[in-house]
Amino acid sequence: MTFLNVPVEWLSLGLEWTWMLLFEDVRQGIFYSTLFCFWIIFCGEHLMDQSQRNRLSVYWWQVGLVVFGSSVLLIFDLSDRGVHLTNPFYSVWASEIGTKVSITFIIVAGISVCLYFLSLCRMVHCVFRNIGGKMQQLPTMPEARRRHYKGIIFRFKFLMLVTLTCAAMTVIFFILNQVSIIPLIINMDLNG
Repeated sequence: MTFLNVPVEWLSLGLEWTWMLLFEDVRQGIFYSTLFCFWIIFCGEHLMDQSQRNRLSVYWWQVGLVVFGSSVLLIFDLSDRGVHLTNPFYSVWASEIGTKVSITFIIVAGISVCLYFLSLCRMVHCVFRNIGGKMQQLPTMPEARRRHYKGIIFRFKFLMLVTLTCAAMTVIFFILNQVSIIPLIINMDLNG
């Protein structure tokens, strides 16, 4: 959030502002990537029985999906916004090949985001399974310790559900935002 809140726009005062659109897209992409990686590591840290959870290499599949999807969208943004730096009136959507390549990039990024979300759901399922195993041990504990662990288990479940809900809403709105752009641009190119 600090990176998003840095007032970089002040640097564009008196300078050429066309690079700001590209910079804003890159900055938003870094934010999404960081947020997605945080959710994966946050859910992974709640896997209580995983012995190697403190190593980033444990999350290679999920982080790889985030890096791949972000790279695809970065290439798309560089080609779309980057062209505007040299010619503000040209769009990659103006040509048939550019349209097909751009749609392909957006679809590949959408598939990557969906695979990421399914992976996150699997991790949350594993967390709930671990919590269920810990709940079976509660009747054998003393009363004070049982109440303490019930509170912790309730917080874990609540945090996992909130995390999954936030991730689902982010993925849904990300896909809707990318998909809603395509018909608008195609209609502009066909009518213009």
